[in-house]
Amino acid sequence: MRCIWLLVLSLLLTASGAMIYCAESEETSRLGGEGVHMAYEDGKTVASSLAGIGGAGHPRLFLKEGEESAVKTAVGKYPALKKMHDAVMDCADEALAQPPVTRQMIGIRLLETSRESLKRVFALSYAYRMTGDMRYARRAEKEMLACCEFSDWNPSHFLDVAEMSVSMSVGYDWLYDELSMETRAKVEQAVFEKAFKPLETEAQPWYGWTSNWNSVCNAGMTAAAVVFYDINPELCGSIILRSLESNPKAMAVYAPDGGYPEGAMYWGYGSSFEIIMIEALEGACGTDFGLAESPGFLQSGRFLQAMLTPRGGCFNYSDASYGPSCDPMLFWIASRTGDTALLYNIIEYLDDFGAEVFAENRLLPLAVISAAGLELGDVASPDWNIWFSRGETPVFACRSGWKSADDTYFGLKGGSPSSGHAHMDGGSFIYERDSVRWALDLGMQDYGSLEKYGLDIWSLSQDSGRWRVFRYGNMGHNTVSVLDSLHCASGRAEIVDTMASVSKKGAVADLSSLLPQFVKVTRTAFLDSEDNLHIEDVFENGNSPQTVVWKMNTEAVPEIVSENEVRMRCRGHEMLLTFEAASPFSLEIVPADPPAEYDAPNPGVTQISLEMGIEAGKTEKVDVYFQKVRNAGWDF
Repeated sequence: MRCIWLLVLSLLLTASGAMIYCAESEETSRLGGEGVHMAYEDGKTVASSLAGIGGAGHPRLFLKEGEESAVKTAVGKYPALKKMHDAVMDCADEALAQPPVTRQMIGIRLLETSRESLKRVFALSYAYRMTGDMRYARRAEKEMLACCEFSDWNPSHFLDVAEMSVSMSVGYDWLYDELSMETRAKVEQAVFEKAFKPLETEAQPWYGWTSNWNSVCNAGMTAAAVVFYDINPELCGSIILRSLESNPKAMAVYAPDGGYPEGAMYWGYGSSFEIIMIEALEGACGTDFGLAESPGFLQSGRFLQAMLTPRGGCFNYSDASYGPSCDPMLFWIASRTGDTALLYNIIEYLDDFGAEVFAENRLLPLAVISAAGLELGDVASPDWNIWFSRGETPVFACRSGWKSADDTYFGLKGGSPSSGHAHMDGGSFIYERDSVRWALDLGMQDYGSLEKYGLDIWSLSQDSGRWRVFRYGNMGHNTVSVLDSLHCASGRAEIVDTMASVSKKGAVADLSSLLPQFVKVTRTAFLDSEDNLHIEDVFENGNSPQTVVWKMNTEAVPEIVSENEVRMRCRGHEMLLTFEAASPFSLEIVPADPPAEYDAPNPGVTQISLEMGIEAGKTEKVDVYFQKVRNAGWDF
């Protein structure tokens, strides 16, 4: 028996190198290392799971035939879901009047075109399945044919290929019976030539990466291989198996607690496509081969929720934007875990702002489908206020509540500049209270705006051009530095302790490897019982004198009112900063104006800076106290 199924499987494996074990020996299959575990039952094998795809009929992705009625019922029952549904329908209606996309490169990327194609085709296909209106099907067909005529889908930046492949797969699968044989043939040819062929003829390093690239690209290839399996089972089977071997590398970054090293925005990107991959496999094979159960993955919904701040932004460390990361795929995670409290913020934001709160809105149809089985009538707020995730980029966050934009929020970040999409922001923090972000992170800068200057922003080495960018280097973050020196790019800020009492809610970060000029550097940061913030930095110096610099960005208007005090005012609220240290120090307030032409401006942001010399062999401590001033009454 063992030899028979291994022979079948060998026809599909090609060069995947996956490790397969048989159920008869009561072992576990591990494809590509930790993270994917599948116990075989009744002799079931990966090969037989894949073989079951052929002849399964269409549609086979996300929403099977006849399942539309459940979605319609849920949409009619819940106002939040109706807003999401209406947003998809509005997108489809807008597409009816628009010309098809054209092959427009922006810098090195075709990504915007691929995303627009996916947004339109997904929305149009959904609209057709919800209404039966042939206008939507014909317009989607026109969009797909236009993309088939592109010379290529830009395989040198394979994210572009992956998103285009999902677009083609959804349209082909959901509209299969409405597409002409000629259209089907053109789409099949385009996918095999523009998506599958580059896998064989060009090196694809993302197979070995742990970043969102692994998630997105493997999802795109898996979804396409599932949809087009009947055309070439051997090739499509080998593509799926290669993705199953590769994808656990990306899934491993969620361990052990659900934190995502690339931050809130890239959680939305990588995790959304992980869900596409899981759904494609489960829908076609009846199993995702254990991907969804990878340690930390389902818990990561709480990570994203923990990154949302009371006034509606997010803790935007690393390459993340300030805006809310209300990802629609939280509906999928809620449906999987039964934790509808994950949706509390989203329901609130939908009431206030509508579906534009979703960053990844091109995948909104999948969120509506996922939500159809949920009870959304009375979604309760989360029963937790503190989050701490370990892993590659440890993060601590706490908030005073969930129901008011004036609630307090504090976040502290660890990690390494050498991590994907990271900045030199180890030890950086944000502090939000009374709807004012007293300490803020500047966040990401548009990649194209830097690449056009020839900057190599993707190298993470110590001498990379990335660290010359104000928003990426340590001098643009709320952390400590040695005067005129970069953090050590290979260093790592570890969160070594956390506090969760009424009087102290915070964490301790060891920054020593980021600042090798010192013997040891620690930052202790916590909220007291009245939600006032206290930052304590301790520097144990070595044999050479050093000058330490403490920096913080703020949206408030700061003013130095004494040799150790800074008053900050913003929109009728006031905060007093008090600095204490044994050695003399100087305070400075300057606009956060970056020095280089290629840097993005930071209007309305001011930087508070402390500079202090530390003698050789001395240990020095800098304490910074944030004290809310009651009844300030200022109107700015």
